[in-house]
Amino acid sequence: MNPIGRPPALVRATLGLEDATALDGPVRTLEPHIRAWFGTGTRGSVLRGDWLGHAVHPVLTDAV
Repeated sequence: MNPIGRPPALVRATLGLEDATALDGPVRTLEPHIRAWFGTGTRGSVLRGDWLGHAVHPVLTDAV
């Protein structure tokens, strides 16, 4: 948080997306398909970072 007490614009935008109930329906519709495509098998293993011994998400967020 900045010294004034208001979060930066990016944080406010992210929180707005997180709280957007209008997205709940589309997410519920897409979630089973995303889980089927990426939740198991080789794709899921790669994304989970099984090959690295560590989750891939933190590595990607730090690298980008």
